Amino acid sequence: MKKSLLSVNAASSTIKRLDARVKLMGLFCVSILVVLIDAPITLGAFLCLALLLHIFAGTEARKLKILFIILTVALWGTTISQAIFYAGYPRTAILTIIPADASTVCRWVGGIYLYREGFLHGMVQGLRFLVMTTLGMLVVWTTEPQEMLAGMLHMRIPYGQAFMLVTAFRFIPILFEEVNAILLAARIKGFKSLKNGVTHPVRTALVILNPLLANLVRKSGFLSLSVECRGFSPSSSRRLHQGKGLHPVEMAMVFAMALAISSVIFIKVLYLLYFNGLYYASSLRPFYSLARNYF
Repeated sequence: MKKSLLSVNAASSTIKRLDARVKLMGLFCVSILVVLIDAPITLGAFLCLALLLHIFAGTEARKLKILFIILTVALWGTTISQAIFYAGYPRTAILTIIPADASTVCRWVGGIYLYREGFLHGMVQGLRFLVMTTLGMLVVWTTEPQEMLAGMLHMRIPYGQAFMLVTAFRFIPILFEEVNAILLAARIKGFKSLKNGVTHPVRTALVILNPLLANLVRKSGFLSLSVECRGFSPSSSRRLHQGKGLHPVEMAMVFAMALAISSVIFIKVLYLLYFNGLYYASSLRPFYSLARNYF
């Protein structure tokens, strides 16, 4: 039986054996770093590192293929859309798609061009999304749901929010399975989802949407009834088992991540003070250069 897209990797690895708290903390730290960092070269290095971690974690080829498709489409769409619709100044046109004198509408909008600054801006935004998506899928593919829930609770995340997040992860494979079942039933009845035509994709979506919503609402009702029968209450107080503490190596990893965030914030603040003419010291020039080129 083919495994779900969100199923945990079968292969054992060091990343899979890491405590869920370390992986969740790492994901949180990277989410801060990608917002602070504006350099495409650094964000690209983060993306390459995230992909290498997938290889070390033993992620299946089928999952990697789907991940690459998602990343390619996301980066291409973000980069091109920002390059075309970039409204900031200064901007340099590197390619003319439709000249301004092509028609009355083009003269009104000023033509359609690809702008170099928009291309770079879109690449930065796309790389931020790609890094978080890649690392997020790494956490999902290397962490059992119960381990993720326990890790969130030990990090003092409210039980209701932690339970909802883990349940959402478990519900996504059900969504894919329902779509496959609906399309299979439609094909048996003679429906061709890949038939040529402009309106056929819309018809395919309508064929899927109605039974999909009905099935998901029914399954959600069964789930809510099941958790209520087991006495679930998100507002009730809960006592956690003490559980094992973090390994010294895991503690060192958490400390290194906190140190990295603190260092980037410190260097960015120094550079912003220098850039805005508020504070400058010649001894801090290496930090200014580091922030300008890589942060």
